[in-house]
Amino acid sequence: MSQVLTTPDEYTVTLQVSLASHVIHYRCLFDGAQQLVNEMAQLLAQTQGAFLTSIKGIGIVLAAGVTAEIGNPLVQRSADQLASYAGIVPKVKQSGGSQGAFDNRPRQQTEQPYSQRLRRTIGIPYWPLWSQRFA
Repeated sequence: MSQVLTTPDEYTVTLQVSLASHVIHYRCLFDGAQQLVNEMAQLLAQTQGAFLTSIKGIGIVLAAGVTAEIGNPLVQRSADQLASYAGIVPKVKQSGGSQGAFDNRPRQQTEQPYSQRLRRTIGIPYWPLWSQRFA
């Protein structure tokens, strides 16, 4: 048998006022977000990045974020270079060369830096954790 939550009478009015305030706040934020999307669409329409929205699954916000980060997508590097820049290509972790006792040269990491902003824009902030699931 399910229980029904009961609210003491002295809290009912306070909760109603609080909920009404939260609804008003939410609607205000939603309207503001819609206005931002409209402004982004107008700015994006003035760039080559507008073509990104023709790709299924890419909307105004994603296209605007990618365009802001990489610039003109028609003048960019190869897809492999962009994937590397976004930090979504797997890294090979291996050492090479001599590992003998007389080899005292310092080893250098050759990891290429990636754009955390682009990575967050395309929605994969935890790519290394996600990709390990399939390793």
